[in-house]
Amino acid sequence: MSQPPGRIAVVAGVGNDIGLATARKLSRHGYRIAVVDRKESLCYRALEAVSADGGEAQAFTADVRLLHEAEAVITRIAEDLGEPSVLVNNTSQLPEFAPSSLSGTAADWDSQLRSDLRAPYLLSNAARRHLTAQGWGRIITVARPLVNGEGRDLAAVAAVDGVRGLTKALAVELGPHGVTVNAVLPGLIATEQARTAADLAGTGFEEAHKAALDLIPAGRPGTPEEVAEAIWFFASDGADFVNGQVLHVAGGPV
Repeated sequence: MSQPPGRIAVVAGVGNDIGLATARKLSRHGYRIAVVDRKESLCYRALEAVSADGGEAQAFTADVRLLHEAEAVITRIAEDLGEPSVLVNNTSQLPEFAPSSLSGTAADWDSQLRSDLRAPYLLSNAARRHLTAQGWGRIITVARPLVNGEGRDLAAVAAVDGVRGLTKALAVELGPHGVTVNAVLPGLIATEQARTAADLAGTGFEEAHKAALDLIPAGRPGTPEEVAEAIWFFASDGADFVNGQVLHVAGGPV
């Protein structure tokens, strides 16, 4: 089912495979896409991918962890493309420190939460007046994937639970205005970024995540396109009565 012509979707965080797959998926369903990332080169990579599919997109470079940049990029999108109807917060980052409860520094903690929780809050707050003005809107946040053994990573766990709380609180606040707010929590996803991280650690992806793979009933990692399918469901008209939910895309029970 395609969307009415002219709807604008903002996909923040197109530098990873999930964001890129989401931009392409929403474009194929008729959305005009505003691709947002800190790195200009990654914005234009996504722009080229959407254009190659026959879609319409425009690139916006911004560090949405910063208040003034998050507010400014939403304003620029509204001025250049039109008021956004859908916001996808895909800003989470893989941690750069070992997943141990006390091994990270305060700077590590701050960095993780700025990307995983502060950025979705800032973007949602900046976009909500545009969404409520239309009487229809969607906010979908992609939490950072948590795989086997990462329950010891305090920053990641705190960020995921923060996303749950933010999602439910915004759903209650914005639901009366026709805006639904949901989240997607991926499991082990075979992204280029995850494979590169495993290679840098001196192991292959399958070896690095063998314990996690053994616990997945599906017996395999997920794909970015499968996460994008879940995001598309939340963005669609068919999800009008789905609000405040966190959907696990993990290949089985979690």
